[in-house]
Amino acid sequence: PCLGRIAKPRRNASLGPNTPTSFNPGGYGQTENLFNLDFAYALPVEAFLDAKRLLLLNEISNHDNVGAAFRNAAAFGADGVLLDAGSCDPLYRKAIRVSSGASLWLPYHQGGSGADQIAALKRAGFEIWAMTPRTDAMPLPSLSPPEKLAILLGAEGPGLPEALIDAAHPVRIPMRAGFDSVNVATAGAIALAHVFSSH
Repeated sequence: PCLGRIAKPRRNASLGPNTPTSFNPGGYGQTENLFNLDFAYALPVEAFLDAKRLLLLNEISNHDNVGAAFRNAAAFGADGVLLDAGSCDPLYRKAIRVSSGASLWLPYHQGGSGADQIAALKRAGFEIWAMTPRTDAMPLPSLSPPEKLAILLGAEGPGLPEALIDAAHPVRIPMRAGFDSVNVATAGAIALAHVFSSH
């Protein structure tokens, strides 16, 4: 379901196998070197360990949601997006269209498991917010973003696996009675906007 890239990604010839990892938390337009690409190129997880703000996608197999997640990440200053192997290719043409082109330039990693990504980021000093409707989760408005933060989103319907939630800080978005969830891209936008407005 995730086949059909609009173009084959190519690494700029000026970049070596270990792309520089200089991040600026001020916004996506100020990251050095990582955007010097002809097309987006899937970077290793290690390239993101010096970042400040990341979006993690777990088992997001819908092209619209992947594209919207990239658009939201770009709009609210995330330094990059990490997708597990079960998530859709962000260079699929529909994902690119929905992202308003953000998936062509916003640094990303795809592959492996969410558990491995969380473990690597935690070792690098990241706090992980797992977005969930669980009633025991902390309400988003009560939280102040840490210096290094990754926001974790799961698939609509099943949501995040309990093991991933337990490996992170469960966070919920307060809603009116009778509703316990919104579209995954919308949840990401709300969480990212909260973090962005806290700068």
